[in-house]
Amino acid sequence: MLETQPAARRSFSWRVVAVAMLLCGWGGNQFTPLLLMNRRLGGYSTLDVDAFLGAYVVGLVPGLLLAGPVSDRRGRRPVLAAGTAASAPASLVLCFGAQSAWAICACRPRRGGGSGWWRCLWRRGCSGRPGWRTR
Repeated sequence: MLETQPAARRSFSWRVVAVAMLLCGWGGNQFTPLLLMNRRLGGYSTLDVDAFLGAYVVGLVPGLLLAGPVSDRRGRRPVLAAGTAASAPASLVLCFGAQSAWAICACRPRRGGGSGWWRCLWRRGCSGRPGWRTR
């Protein structure tokens, strides 16, 4: 089936998704390599750093497991928008204001959940399954 949207609208839609993908990918991948720096320079113990990673995984696993079935029922776009909206504030806090272990542990599950939603839906969208552009 041919796309019936004007070229300007298709271009804008693609760019919005590309920017959101870039931000979510960056947010999901920047903070994990920084765990070693947190331990060395931030003065956190090994147990604290392990808790930071564990908090990320606590959000990541449900995000990976739930995003696919929810997007099959609700459509890809609303689920992508919800995942981005949930994880963006957590990324901002981690980037600019996470000076305490509590702030990091509170934001990491949301960041992990957003990464899980994006990874799952990107895979489904790129796999040629129906519904990516139709809803």
